[in-house]
Amino acid sequence: MIEYLINDTNGSIIFFQDQAMTSRLPVISHVKKFCQDALFTYEGYIKCVKKKVKEKYQIPVVIHETLALFSTCRVRDYENIWINYYAIKDYHEIDGTIEIMFYSGKRLYLKSSLNKFENKIKLLMKIKKIK
Repeated sequence: MIEYLINDTNGSIIFFQDQAMTSRLPVISHVKKFCQDALFTYEGYIKCVKKKVKEKYQIPVVIHETLALFSTCRVRDYENIWINYYAIKDYHEIDGTIEIMFYSGKRLYLKSSLNKFENKIKLLMKIKKIK
């Protein structure tokens, strides 16, 4: 199962529960490919979700029952991390940093507020309910 994806100087790194895979493609290209594999386009999905949920920015992508990705900042930002909601075991805030614990035991730390992080998850759940 994919846990999260990050951009790298040579492309991107995809972190799975038990390994990491490097790719020459940027993260957004992988997200678009996941969408195509599920028989929809990223652009079409974003357009439809914007109309349905009245949100404009950082739209989570619910692909299937084990892959639902949300971004940590603007989609095109180099520092953006895409996190798979289904890989998260728990999370909490420590001094303005979110500590995310994955089922694999790995941890990821984000500079963000708990409120912003939870709003992204609420939006993801809203989309999942519609889908």
